[in-house]
Amino acid sequence: EIPSADYDSQLISHYKVAKSSLFPGQVFLSYYHILEYFFLRVADEELFQAAKSQLNDPEFKATYEKVTKLLASVKRHDNTSDEKKMLQSVLRKYVEEQEYIDFVKDLEKRSNFDVVTEKNQKVFGEKFTVKLEEGHALSNTANLLKHIRNSLVHSSDRYSRQDCYQPFSESEEVVARYIPIIQFMAEKVIFSTAE
Repeated sequence: EIPSADYDSQLISHYKVAKSSLFPGQVFLSYYHILEYFFLRVADEELFQAAKSQLNDPEFKATYEKVTKLLASVKRHDNTSDEKKMLQSVLRKYVEEQEYIDFVKDLEKRSNFDVVTEKNQKVFGEKFTVKLEEGHALSNTANLLKHIRNSLVHSSDRYSRQDCYQPFSESEEVVARYIPIIQFMAEKVIFSTAE
């Protein structure tokens, strides 16, 4: 079927790689690239809105106090050095949290396994708990996805070797466990940004 929307061709390229790859790490990273594609755009929009709301206030004057308040707001919203916050912002902008919660509940029901909501799940050396509650589900998941991405990209000796990602090992199963989650996120971003 020909879709009625026009999807971003760069995003679709990453999506095609994800759908065609046999390697869970590559699949995960290709979906992650779709989310990452909007990091700076969303950060810029948040910064713009924060500055705009103050500058358009009729009481705004170029006084020391007002300019200091504006600069503090700009610093607070400039999260381009924190990729975890940038990922959270992208997910908050393009993914409906309740829809995500419903997706996870259905996924876990179908698999008879707590894919995401298992308490203190250990993933590549760190423990994560994802609360399926409004205000928590997306940010908790963003932290988990960012950690998996870092584990795939960086060969760090921060953890013991058995806690690090190793291709062609049991760690591929750990990555594969979260592919439905990141695929859901990537598809929502693709659909939300289509023309």
